[in-house]
Amino acid sequence: IPAAVAKYFQPPTNFWDVFIDKNNTAWIATGQYGLVGYHVSKKQIIVPEKKYFHKDWEWVNGFFEDSKDGIWLQTFNGLFKIDKTTNEITEVQELNRVLESEGLSKSIMGIDEDENGNIWIISDYAGKGKAGIAMYAPGTKKVNIILNEHKSELFRNQTLELRSIVCKKDKIYVTDFSNGMLSITDPLTQPIFSVLNREQGVMDVYMSSLIKDTLDNIWISNGIGISSYNSSQHVFSNYPFYMFNLGNNNIPYLYLSRQSNYLYLGQDNAINYFNIYALQVKNDAALVFTGIKLFNKEYTTGKKYLA
Repeated sequence: IPAAVAKYFQPPTNFWDVFIDKNNTAWIATGQYGLVGYHVSKKQIIVPEKKYFHKDWEWVNGFFEDSKDGIWLQTFNGLFKIDKTTNEITEVQELNRVLESEGLSKSIMGIDEDENGNIWIISDYAGKGKAGIAMYAPGTKKVNIILNEHKSELFRNQTLELRSIVCKKDKIYVTDFSNGMLSITDPLTQPIFSVLNREQGVMDVYMSSLIKDTLDNIWISNGIGISSYNSSQHVFSNYPFYMFNLGNNNIPYLYLSRQSNYLYLGQDNAINYFNIYALQVKNDAALVFTGIKLFNKEYTTGKKYLA
């Protein structure tokens, strides 16, 4: 860590997140010092401490870089964007006003971009019944609310705790901590909500991070390990910590490198990683069945009924 920014990673700064954009600028989010920008190549701070987001509950908790290299900030007080020419921060007022008028949380917990360049967000914090899913179109500045928890009949009998969001073709996927993963078909026309949990094959419903790869897979962190969901085949594959030596940190933070195709898993005092395209699963059976008897009568392959 460069000496100029080392203090921002040390307690008690209330460190939230760090992100290096395509211009080689490291954006460091803390509670004590707010948002700091450091140009790695030039070795200089370009956004000083305590200029943005240092006040209580205005902190930045995550970053997203879109297909046009725009940097979006998810904060506990709404959605913001960095002007990469001036390094000034602008509020996405159209979205934040709608969230407030709809009685939704302004704590942005996840951001993603669809194939049309629309920005999708989830807003939620601590399961207070104010969770929302919204779409923001940067070109027209139009806002669509897809889910308003306290107005939804579908989720009347449960409390949502939204953690992460990804866009995949014509669907939106959102983790709902302790309940599984929401799948939303045709979200802008006639949204159809489905819940994917143990019945669909995932090993644990305590889900947090979602990461999409360049194929059809969505990688999910959970309390037992990580899982992947093939959105074309609608199939889960599970990788428990104890079987794949992935570490033992429950619900790890995930990061996928687009250059190396390595998936990184945050651990206590460590980072584990593996190549998602080189992953091979061995199914060496420890138990082999040589025959089956039902009510003391032999049953063989092909028989539909016992004699």
